[in-house]
Amino acid sequence: PNGVLHLRDELAGWLMSFERYSPGGREFWLEAFGGRHFTVDRKSLKAPLFIEFNGVTVLGGIQPEKLSECLLKTADDGLVARFLWAWPDPIRYQRPSGVADVALLERIYRRLLDLRPARDEEGQPTAIILMLNDAAGVIFEEWIRDNDTAIREAAGLYKGFLGKLRGMVLRLSLVVELIGWAAGNGPEPTCIRAETLLAVLGFIDDYAKPSALRVFGDAALPLSERNAAALARYILKTKAQRINLRDVRRGSGIATLKIAADVEAATEALVEAGWLRGVGERAGDTPGKMRKDYLVNPMVHEVANGVA
Repeated sequence: PNGVLHLRDELAGWLMSFERYSPGGREFWLEAFGGRHFTVDRKSLKAPLFIEFNGVTVLGGIQPEKLSECLLKTADDGLVARFLWAWPDPIRYQRPSGVADVALLERIYRRLLDLRPARDEEGQPTAIILMLNDAAGVIFEEWIRDNDTAIREAAGLYKGFLGKLRGMVLRLSLVVELIGWAAGNGPEPTCIRAETLLAVLGFIDDYAKPSALRVFGDAALPLSERNAAALARYILKTKAQRINLRDVRRGSGIATLKIAADVEAATEALVEAGWLRGVGERAGDTPGKMRKDYLVNPMVHEVANGVA
């Protein structure tokens, strides 16, 4: 009754294989998102197989290079919009400074596993429904209005993603509320509190939405434009006033900008966009190759900081 977990190291093959073996594969997974009933009716079965609760959580990773094929060459039926995408920036490795509290994690898992469903009049298991409390309801209503405005202004896959966020926010709020309860000693929660909802909305607006924009936006762009977008993010992140192409290759940490031709193509795209201007200088007084330095348009940082 609690559903199952479908864990994949690489989601690309899974996303591209639904119709390979039998028709209707995508429909099954679309239904699994909502935990609805599902009936399997095949010739090999003596009778149709009825699944009371078709609830499957899908967890896995995907290589950025495969995003375009997986997202743009499959049906836009809302399946990819149902995922909560995460695309973090690369960070410098640091040795962990502490050890996770394994005992606390085990306690949380045990308390969550001990949760029991309610029973209906016939003794069958049924869901326990937690409503938003009054304060959380007001906050959620205001957020929905803002999100609906964003939906009207969006397009493509990102528009579909925004459209699924109402349910996603409520699902995550329930998860966070129960995890907080499991980490403590109090009674089972009877509602979702405003502070829980605010924490989830902060995560959605500050991380989930930018990650989805990066996933859906980059997947739809040619490689040169994706590299230009990555270089633009690097410039904003480092607040660079001037860049050197060799330094970008060696020190930016951008995986797709390790080849000189790729860096030059990305740079030219930003020159055309008005972000960069070439500086013709040599590394000293002796003849030689010109340094490939570029000045960053000051307006780039002013706009990013809300000055202009």
